[in-house]
Amino acid sequence: MVSKKIIVVTGANKGIGYGIVENLAQNVDDGIIYLTARNPELGKKAVEKLIESLETKKKSEIIFHQLDITDEKSVKNFANHLEKQHGGLDVLVNNAGFAYPNDSTVNPVKQAEETIGINYYGTKLVSKYLIPLIHDDGRIVNVCSQAGYMNVKQAEETIGINYYGTKLVSKYLIALIRDDGRVVNVCSQAGYMNGEKHQPNYQRILEFFKGDELEIYKQIYERLMSEKYSESNIQRIIEAKTEQEIDDFVEDFKKSVKNNIQTEDGFPKTAYRVSKAAEIALTLLHHRMYGNKITINACCPGYVNTDMTGNKGPLTIQEGADTPSYLAIDPDVPKGKFVFLRQIIDWY
Repeated sequence: MVSKKIIVVTGANKGIGYGIVENLAQNVDDGIIYLTARNPELGKKAVEKLIESLETKKKSEIIFHQLDITDEKSVKNFANHLEKQHGGLDVLVNNAGFAYPNDSTVNPVKQAEETIGINYYGTKLVSKYLIPLIHDDGRIVNVCSQAGYMNVKQAEETIGINYYGTKLVSKYLIALIRDDGRVVNVCSQAGYMNGEKHQPNYQRILEFFKGDELEIYKQIYERLMSEKYSESNIQRIIEAKTEQEIDDFVEDFKKSVKNNIQTEDGFPKTAYRVSKAAEIALTLLHHRMYGNKITINACCPGYVNTDMTGNKGPLTIQEGADTPSYLAIDPDVPKGKFVFLRQIIDWY
């Protein structure tokens, strides 16, 4: 008897995560897809909405489970559930992420703490507990959302969610992924290290915009990429050989934010960019650590019309979910890469 494919999507009660679950439920035969969210009420409502809207198009079971990627107790509880009920999992899509709005007045230090805590440390924590449970030939896809410009209390919160959140989830869930499983980390081109090398990708993105949307995106992009990394910081993150080295990178950024010397220390000012660069680096490090058994990739979903972009993105949620879903289930995908519009792009 062939066991059912077990798929986990974090941060999936709305936006791109919701779209990924919707896509996978229509394309995976007789699987079990876990839609996870921090808020149980919102998560359960999302599952009910999907079941009602998909009707006969739904090929897999959709189940809600509470998961706060920044809470180690929550991550351990979910990992224990997966191990007890299924003996592991096959695909982990790290989608949960966070960004402050462009006009946020929250103290930059708090922004850095929370953003890095979720976007980096959260992904890292989930990976810690779930990667050991991923079955051989499984997959990890790290999905990074599009950028929102931020100024400092922002740095604390942004880094807290985007980096430490991913790290926390990875800590527990990678252990559960079966051989040949997959991990998908949803990242962002905001994590790009070198603006000049990014120009070809930038031109492709512009094809999706028109009118006022085109001008808005150009302004956001130019503002983001005007903030440079020093060459030494680029080298230290792309050459990181341990999680501790990536941790040191984001902690040094947070110190710079507190002292308001990001530029002098060779960092951009936006915590979101740093958190996503760290998440991409974590993805590639995990590929080197676990890539002999599971497929691990990071991807950018594009500039999608969600709450995080102020509903200004030109791509629909379904379009944004396409690349993460492709990396999660397509039989012929790259390994250890950063992917945009189903194509490999350099990130530094």
